Amino acid sequence: APITLPAGGSVSITISGTVSVTAVTGQLANTAIVTPTGPDCTTPGVTCGGGPTTPVNPGVGVAGIAVTLTVSPTAPTAGQPVTYTTTTGNAGPDTAPNVVVTLPVPAPVLNPVGTPAAGGTCLTRATTLADLALLDPASGPYTLAGYPLTVVCTYPELAPGASVVSTVTGTLAAGTPAGTILVAQVVALSDLFDPDLSNNRAVARSLGTLVPLVIVTPGPLANTGAETQGQLRLVLILLALGSLLVAAGSRRRANGMR
Repeated sequence: APITLPAGGSVSITISGTVSVTAVTGQLANTAIVTPTGPDCTTPGVTCGGGPTTPVNPGVGVAGIAVTLTVSPTAPTAGQPVTYTTTTGNAGPDTAPNVVVTLPVPAPVLNPVGTPAAGGTCLTRATTLADLALLDPASGPYTLAGYPLTVVCTYPELAPGASVVSTVTGTLAAGTPAGTILVAQVVALSDLFDPDLSNNRAVARSLGTLVPLVIVTPGPLANTGAETQGQLRLVLILLALGSLLVAAGSRRRANGMR
């Protein structure tokens, strides 16, 4: 609605809203336009409509941050180290200040520790709801119980065209059931406006496997100790089981040909 503003006067207008949880951090560019109307528009020499534009909280630059995530090994066994590797780049055109790489770690991966590239720092802390709100729920669900710890790696700045590699390493908990799917998602943001948020997240999956079966072979036959005899019995049992499986397979194939 029009506002009457006397000569030398001023007025303040407050506009409130809620910032999306997926919005990039930092300053957002806004403009306020003041357009004079009313009798003054008829004064000779006064032009009305399309008045002056006053910048409010202007953006200070643009930085296209993108991140990738890989996991190794992709099929870890219980008790084995699991390493997540993030590569964060800046497509520019401006230098990105305060680049933050956030990786909530799946609960079965114990004692996660981050290792930053030169100039960065990594911190392991308890996961917050704000951390989980940054993630794309499509690959979830993501809960505090399922992701109790988060590793955050921070870099003071990242130049256009540059990239940094951070790693997060933990140990797959003993007793993790075979077939457990571990889903991890990383988010990378800076304090500058990012015109494309579709590449600020990345997901990596791994599959927990059984501990490999170790077959113990017997020693020389001349060794007739109790240990060797036990080893020999184990091998004979395994061979017998293998023969039964082969025989069963042969019967199935024979029945199928009838």
